[in-house]
Amino acid sequence: MLKEPGIVRDEAQKPSGAGFESQTSPLFNSIPQTWRVWARELHRLRLETWVATLLDAAGSLSILGAQAIYMSQPLLNRAIPDNHLSDLAGLLEEPERVRSFTDFLREGDHQ
Repeated sequence: MLKEPGIVRDEAQKPSGAGFESQTSPLFNSIPQTWRVWARELHRLRLETWVATLLDAAGSLSILGAQAIYMSQPLLNRAIPDNHLSDLAGLLEEPERVRSFTDFLREGDHQ
């Protein structure tokens, strides 16, 4: 069987990090705790779909959001824990992590 780049033929060929299918998935254990906290809070506020859509739409502009967080971190530290700000800025810097987080938000099971 010929393998074509970028085409997934079956479940065994899925690249690691392709998504977070369930809590029993080995990938579930690699989800940062801050993602779970954010997802629960966004779900409580009923904003998870909106935030996922916004992150998708932002695309490569999310790097600017990361820079804004870094610049405003001294002011935001009073209201938001420092590790959450650093994690959010780090997430926004990497498009693959943004996609993984939006997949995680859309999955809907954030316990």
